[in-house]
Amino acid sequence: MVPYTRPIPPEPFIDKEIANFFAYIKKRGNCVKESDCIMFCEKNQLDLDSIILQYGYSKIMKGKIPKKGQNNLHVCIMDKNWANARAICHDVEIPHHRQYKSIE
Repeated sequence: MVPYTRPIPPEPFIDKEIANFFAYIKKRGNCVKESDCIMFCEKNQLDLDSIILQYGYSKIMKGKIPKKGQNNLHVCIMDKNWANARAICHDVEIPHHRQYKSIE
């Protein structure tokens, strides 16, 4: 039997802290209030605006979403598969609560 190895996603390769940020947004429905993202980024020494500019609006963007509430800005992952591949590669993916149970 061949042992399982984590897939290596294509370039650009990202830092573990940024992959953890993508996993944080993904776990919360792919769209999180900007204020919550800023608090997460400050705790982990990240700059939210530079992350958005670095990876582009096709991957992650910040904007107003009418159905989510008043005039709050939200940060949304636009390419979920791209973000998921980076989170899995760094082993920081936050699984659904039922996926924590091991199968024996």
